[in-house]
Amino acid sequence: MTTLIIVRHAQSLANKEQVFVGHVDKDLSELGFTQAKLLGDYLVKKAYPIDVIYSSDLLRPYHTVETYAKAVGKDIIKDSELREIYAGEWEGHKYIDLFELYPESYSLWKNDLGKCVCDGGESVAELYERINSAIDRIAEAHNGETVLIGTHATPLRCIVARASGVGLDGIKDIKWCENASINIFEYSEGVLAAKELNISEHLGSLRSDLPNTV
Repeated sequence: MTTLIIVRHAQSLANKEQVFVGHVDKDLSELGFTQAKLLGDYLVKKAYPIDVIYSSDLLRPYHTVETYAKAVGKDIIKDSELREIYAGEWEGHKYIDLFELYPESYSLWKNDLGKCVCDGGESVAELYERINSAIDRIAEAHNGETVLIGTHATPLRCIVARASGVGLDGIKDIKWCENASINIFEYSEGVLAAKELNISEHLGSLRSDLPNTV
């Protein structure tokens, strides 16, 4: 069995500006760097027996797990398969503007996520397969170990949907995880199970999440 501790990145500049980014490489905001420090301190305090650290190769998740990695003297393995959805024409637009620019596709994003395709970009179905294949690969490579993974909001929603047994069709009913939240899963022989989701006690009053326009 592999234990997977999967964290969503801390608040990014794009989150703060309420701009949709997938592969656009926006870094953390000032609050985000504070959240990342709180996350790292919490992981150290809880003394999770983390053997290896992976992250999406984008700045926002990498810098989210970096404080912990430095504290325990471990390297971070960058993995592009852990990236956020590629949003195509949506990249860089404010959330609120997407309702007018892409009314049909963004309505699906809001109301039936599993059927959504970002205009000129990736479908949620493609992301679902990509991220869950990456989870399988990482978990199987580290059987019997505990792995810390830094990723993004939509990949985490896909992972939770799989672990909850609702799959792509039921992903619309899965809630977003908060910035810098901790989500713990167990993986064994291809089966992924959620143990604890959206742990954010370490953030205190500094919690942040996506607005209702996403």
